[in-house]
Amino acid sequence: MKNKPSEGQSVTQKHPSYFEGVLQLRNPNQEVLNYINAQFKKEPEVRIAKEIRQPNGVDLWLSSNKFLMKLGRGLNETFQGELKVTSRLFSTNRLTSKNVYRMCVFFRVASFRRNDIVKIKGVDMKVLALGKRIR
Repeated sequence: MKNKPSEGQSVTQKHPSYFEGVLQLRNPNQEVLNYINAQFKKEPEVRIAKEIRQPNGVDLWLSSNKFLMKLGRGLNETFQGELKVTSRLFSTNRLTSKNVYRMCVFFRVASFRRNDIVKIKGVDMKVLALGKRIR
């Protein structure tokens, strides 16, 4: 017979290395890292299972796909950069027979912001908005 969780334990407790998705940050500045820390404080049940330093950023292995998607959208809206979301089939849940996916959210912070002056082919241009096309 299984033991019931005590008052301090959660029913859905997972082992420390459990992860559902990866947040890949590239070229992050301190402002981006502060934003991510603030989001983690709002969601105390979400954990970072692993943190891997990369030459130009960091990979964070997170315990919640839902939080990962929310964080990726929030980063893109707040800091304007390149956002790519991919998922791959990981397994099938034995109880519900639903597919279980591992998510990967890639976010690269843009090297310039709105209203910055950039030089393109020798001509100074003002950045009005960030998007996929140059107008």
